[in-house]
Amino acid sequence: MVVLCGVGATLFFVFRNVNSAINTNIVQPNGPAIALFTSAPTAAPQLPPTEVPTPTELPSATPFPTPIAFIPFANVLLRDDFSSTSSGWDQMHEADYVMQYKNNSFHVVVSAQGGGQSVWIGDSYSNVSVEVDVTQGPGPDDGFIGVSCRIKPNVGGYGFEFARDGTYGIYKYTQGSPEALDEGMLDPDTVSPSGANHIEGICAGSTLTLILNGQPLLQVDDPTYITGGAGLIVRAGYSGDPGIDATFNQFQVKGP
Repeated sequence: MVVLCGVGATLFFVFRNVNSAINTNIVQPNGPAIALFTSAPTAAPQLPPTEVPTPTELPSATPFPTPIAFIPFANVLLRDDFSSTSSGWDQMHEADYVMQYKNNSFHVVVSAQGGGQSVWIGDSYSNVSVEVDVTQGPGPDDGFIGVSCRIKPNVGGYGFEFARDGTYGIYKYTQGSPEALDEGMLDPDTVSPSGANHIEGICAGSTLTLILNGQPLLQVDDPTYITGGAGLIVRAGYSGDPGIDATFNQFQVKGP
């Protein structure tokens, strides 16, 4: 696997915790850093247009048959079918972002150019697996959707993400800026374009594992983050195109 680098598209990304709202900017790997601000503005700042270079071609994935040091977590710490708003996920309805309980699911729409949303619950999960079923509506094929672990406001965490075009990766977020720890590309026919896909991210010690539709795809080692929240991520892909529409069902966190 090869870490994808050299893409300079500027993105605006919003981290939102269920207990407090944190707005921040995100840039693609190797892009310019943008300062964090901690109070929600009345509107997303207008960033200068940025020419998006052609992304580096990702290698075709050869998924490993068995993850190294895989820990089969079985103890259910949290299960949510999104049937009741009392489970505590943050909601918002704005021109550029929608997060809401809808028809026994959690619905996220990102309409901002180069935008994204992260929402999580809890703050002290350590060694866990985070999994969910997600269905993508009309929108760009390169939009990233996934789960997160060990997320903390003003700090960062890990994202396990895939796109309808077959791109997938494990990302480390530092104050909103993502670093691709590893990425790859599947045949798009292996990803359901309009049906449900099941994504799972496992944080076990410093070992991070991405599983999509039951198939282990990536495993990397990173000791940066130890504990934090578990949640969902929706963001624009390398094109920056808006309009990512994701519906999440059957969210689950398991531990040892």
